[in-house]
Amino acid sequence: MKAPSNPMLSIRGLQVQASGSKGTVHMLRGIDLDVARGRIVGVVGESGSGKSTLASAVIGLLPSNARRISGEIRFAGRDLMSLGEGEMRELRGDRIAMIFQDPMTVLNPVFTIGTQLIDVIRRKSPRTRADAARAQAETMLTRVGIPDPASRLRSYPHQLSGGMRQRVMIAMALATDAELILADEPTTALDATVEVQIVTLLKELQRELSGSVLFISHHLGLLAEFCDDVVVMYGGMVMETGPMDEVIADPSHPYTKALLACEIDDAPHGKPLPTIPGTLPSPREEPGGCLFAPRCPRATEACFQIKPEMTEARPGVAARCLRIGDD
Repeated sequence: MKAPSNPMLSIRGLQVQASGSKGTVHMLRGIDLDVARGRIVGVVGESGSGKSTLASAVIGLLPSNARRISGEIRFAGRDLMSLGEGEMRELRGDRIAMIFQDPMTVLNPVFTIGTQLIDVIRRKSPRTRADAARAQAETMLTRVGIPDPASRLRSYPHQLSGGMRQRVMIAMALATDAELILADEPTTALDATVEVQIVTLLKELQRELSGSVLFISHHLGLLAEFCDDVVVMYGGMVMETGPMDEVIADPSHPYTKALLACEIDDAPHGKPLPTIPGTLPSPREEPGGCLFAPRCPRATEACFQIKPEMTEARPGVAARCLRIGDD
């Protein structure tokens, strides 16, 4: 993926290490990533590949055991790694917003939807009158497809369905008028029909507001429906990047091909579903070669000994593989 000249978000060499009961945990191992202005970038990989850690690092909400963080994170040209907590707090919910994976762990169960949504609106614009803030809250719920918004504002989180709660989270993110939205697997707990509705809604609103979105998912097929670009992660590293259409049509990394094969089920009825053999590498180890080599059907002896760098597979598409160009 060609680096944009003036990206909304630019990450270079990002490493995150945490302290564990059995030693150092390598959560991110040198991430390079760009999110262009007005683009939706999908980040995909199996659970444990570092996707959520990446989003947490951007917004400055890493777990307390994250001891060593290095590299560069720039938002609209501003170095986020150099900011103190107070400065980061000013960015959160103002210029950067996040849609979390599980609304029930984010929405406060003892306050109504209205109280929480209006609080977001008035935090963004403290001088907004109470009646104007409520009217704006109703408008936001309408925009995300929630019927009877006045009634829903009086509801508590547990009184809404999972899809409704996720729409409320999207409404809160959009109410901030943020330039960058981080969506951390916001459809994981939803059924397929609601999942499609949510991503369609997010895409429509993103185009309307002209913001940038970093959308995290383990479902490559879902991301292919609405993302402009894709970043494939494995074991805390980026394995492939490029425009979504090109990567889906002709994946360059064996891991991307394996993920895609698991999305497309052409097996005859009664045959096992496609899977990727083996398991993710231990985050406590630093392999000498390619992280994916133990699971890769194309691995050679060199793959276990040499750490591959990101290499241009074709214009706009790069992959971390020693065998790029091999027949």
